[in-house]
Amino acid sequence: MIHVNFTKTTVGLIAPVLLSACANLFTPDSPASSAQSCERIKSLVADHEKSFASIVKSSKDFNRLTTWEAPDVYPMAQNCKVWEWVANHFNYVCDWEVIDQQAALSIFDQGRKTVEGCLSKDWNAEPITDTENAKHIIYGKTGSPTSISLRYQQSIDLKWHEIVIIGDKANLNVPAN
Repeated sequence: MIHVNFTKTTVGLIAPVLLSACANLFTPDSPASSAQSCERIKSLVADHEKSFASIVKSSKDFNRLTTWEAPDVYPMAQNCKVWEWVANHFNYVCDWEVIDQQAALSIFDQGRKTVEGCLSKDWNAEPITDTENAKHIIYGKTGSPTSISLRYQQSIDLKWHEIVIIGDKANLNVPAN
């Protein structure tokens, strides 16, 4: 057994350093401004037509799905990736768990406001699902292959999820649970 003898002076010198280090571990990243989020959304929409060429560098292959790590579209988004479903069909996808229904609705509304504040007037919102346990809206623009899907839902295991998808509309029409 090792015994360490700390003096008051040693503790007095080390404690502020340890407390400062611990505080830095738990300081949340500063949230991106609305302007930064808009730039990310616009960049992802433009990059979709180029098969997300700026993101698809090193991939992870899963049977018939290839994925690439991707930056978060806005501050509350997490677990973002680009998915290649089949040859040349790409979607940007963020899917993360939230604590409860109130948080899910709040994040959904924040995301909706961010997207709507960012898109030009020629984009249209199409509500797909609006129930107690799920909301889903798809934004599209006539003549554009790109759509933006925002969704929250309660999964079969009763956990709440937020999902953001930027990609082909044909890949977005999966019904909510």
